[in-house]
This record gives sequence, C-alpha cells and structure tokens, in this order.
Amino acid sequence: MTIREYLDRCERPYKRNVIICLAMFIVGGAGIVIIPVSTKAIALTEGHLGWRFWALLITGSLYLAGGVGASAASILQAFRIRCPQCNKRLRTRTKHMNYCPLCGIDFGSQLPDIAQQGNSQQDAPTDADKPLR
Repeated sequence: MTIREYLDRCERPYKRNVIICLAMFIVGGAGIVIIPVSTKAIALTEGHLGWRFWALLITGSLYLAGGVGASAASILQAFRIRCPQCNKRLRTRTKHMNYCPLCGIDFGSQLPDIAQQGNSQQDAPTDADKPLR
C-alpha cells in the first residue's frame, strides 16, 4: 500500500460525513424555504400546533445539524490526517500533491510495514530495562 492510498483511506470517512451533512443542510434549507410559503405555516388548529410547525421544526433541525456537522467533519479532517513519516498535520491535501510539504517524503512510495515498525520498537531499550535507583 502506498502512502497516498493510506491517506485516501484515512480521509474517506470524513469525506462521507461531509457529504451526508451537506445533504442534510440542503434538505433542511429547502424545507425552511418551502414550508412557510404554504398557507398559515404556524397556525394553531383547535388549540394545537399545526403539522407545518412540526415540519418546520424538523427541517430547521436538519438544517442546523447539517451545517454544524459539515463544519465539524471538515475541521476534524484538517486536524486528524497526518503524514505517516513525520507525523505532522497535512492541513490542505490535494490530489496533485506528490510529497509531504513538511518532510518531503514521496506519497507514491510504499508505506512502511507495521510489523517492521513493531520489531524496531521492541529492540529499543525501555524503562523496564533501566536499573532502579
């Protein structure tokens, strides 16, 4: 697996969440515009709130949750996607980026195997190897 494929796999859930939240935002916004246009949007019917009020409340909630969710997912993506070599944040990553702007590693190169990383960490001295004072 290349580093580019790894980064694409890490970004996939955030992109999916942004698309879902933007769809909620659009549906909610359309409902907020369409429902009040109909006659007597927030009418009291025999002492009870009309169905249009509840529809407006639900679409308004979709609008709010979609906007907040899309913003949160895009901010999380900016903070969570990191270069596997230098472990720094890749704030803006485009499809045309061929290397990390911070450490210079080529995104087309192979991702280091996790098992190899684990073996190198096991060989390193730990706190348990140090004598007690």
